[in-house]
Amino acid sequence: MAGRLEPWLARCPVCGLWRSTLGSADGRLQDSTALDEERRRKGLAAVRAANIRLTLDLLSDLSGLRDDRPLPGLRLLDVGCAYGWFLLEARRAGCAGTGIEPDPEIAEAARREGLDVRTGYFPEAVDPAETFDVIAFNDVLEHLADLDGVLEACRTSLRPHGLLVVSAPSSEGVLYRTALVLARLGARAPLGRLWQEGFPSPHLSYFSRAGLDRLMAKHGFHPHGRRRLRTFSCRGLADRIGFDSRHRVRPLLTAGLLMAAAPAINFLLPADQLLSVYRRGE
Repeated sequence: MAGRLEPWLARCPVCGLWRSTLGSADGRLQDSTALDEERRRKGLAAVRAANIRLTLDLLSDLSGLRDDRPLPGLRLLDVGCAYGWFLLEARRAGCAGTGIEPDPEIAEAARREGLDVRTGYFPEAVDPAETFDVIAFNDVLEHLADLDGVLEACRTSLRPHGLLVVSAPSSEGVLYRTALVLARLGARAPLGRLWQEGFPSPHLSYFSRAGLDRLMAKHGFHPHGRRRLRTFSCRGLADRIGFDSRHRVRPLLTAGLLMAAAPAINFLLPADQLLSVYRRGE
């Protein structure tokens, strides 16, 4: 079914996982001129801030990570930490955080904030002897090629009963379903944009809730908490739409249409962005 939409897109008929072949063969960042990084940073700041608060609130509610300890003192690894937004808020909550970021310039910007950020990729950037209470993938897991290898590495790097945090786009969300319908009607640009086609690190997976749970169970992780996240914030929306330098639709016009639909998309219709927390078993 999906092959009729795009040659790079396929859906597993058994588990429902959507996968693309857009990324590089080695899973590393690709050369691309499609992305205006400064507009991307400004466009994502507000929605990321809102979702970080929701994520830390959920983690605070999920006490008992280790000896019933709350967030203060927990050791956290943020994979694909970008500018360190999540690490900064986690530090304010008392976590001892470490980040991994593949883009050298972005990693350096995070270090200028006084954060412990390593330039590189997971799991290579983690010492085999290191262990963490929490490992977070905030809008990152969908960009990774070897999901099984990554999750096995997480199991090794997490302490028993540690938490794995996954914020990822949902294939059951209203925007994704709408993009599929439009693609079947011949309007393929929205689907390509959701998959970040042509970007340095395009999406390689789109998960359903049940499919993600099955993938996690395969590696010994059990559902422990879930929360709906915001798909977008009206603040910075024009920059978010316009950070694709190839974009030919007027960002302000598109932003206006999305702003009108924001309450329904963010709070009422099937969520496009889900937060799932999994506990590592013995």
